Amino acid sequence: HYYDRVLIYGSKEMFNTCCTYQLPVPPEGLHYCGYLVSQLPVKPAHEVRQGIGLPFERFVFVSAGGGSDGQLLMRTYLQAVRLLGHRADFATLMAVGANAPLEIHLQLEAEAQGLPVRIVPHVEDGPSCIAAADLVVCMAGYNTLSEVLYLKKKALVVPRNGPSAEQRMRAGLLAKKRLIDVLDPTGLSPEKLAHRLVEDLERDDYPVQNGALPMDGIKHAADRLLELVR
Repeated sequence: HYYDRVLIYGSKEMFNTCCTYQLPVPPEGLHYCGYLVSQLPVKPAHEVRQGIGLPFERFVFVSAGGGSDGQLLMRTYLQAVRLLGHRADFATLMAVGANAPLEIHLQLEAEAQGLPVRIVPHVEDGPSCIAAADLVVCMAGYNTLSEVLYLKKKALVVPRNGPSAEQRMRAGLLAKKRLIDVLDPTGLSPEKLAHRLVEDLERDDYPVQNGALPMDGIKHAADRLLELVR
């Protein structure tokens, strides 16, 4: 009634938004555009790794996105790395999140003392960090997972536990297509995360190469909008 056209940032094959929510179709139609992600070139991996300034060839990027609710994941990650001891043969860059309070950053730095972990408030070029990593550990936010999928990187994903089911739903759908690995947040512990870190760093069975999703949503959305003004 109020809209000429509706654009959906996603894939009908992944999640049929129209049918699930019984959306009425406006006069100019309802269009699935694919996923929106920056397609700017990323930095060479060796430049990113040199910038971290940590030992080890393997590199894990930990991101809680831009939110302030990733503290549990980040603290559990640090505890998992400490549990691994000498088996933690990888460096870590942890981006706390642009909206996280300064005291959280300082607390995490204190907890990371003695570990091969560098903690920063945020990174200016998240896609380059994702592209350079051997494994990404993150929550299931739209932007972060879109970048992971576009760059075809391994990701161990711990979705937000609530109050919305959005992240759990997104992570579950992608895991079924073997595009990511998921660790249930209700069972999150240093022991489980340590086990999955070691396991996922060695795995080569995901992301499956034939499970690619449409990642050109910016172009398709722009095209659909231009059609309305021509």
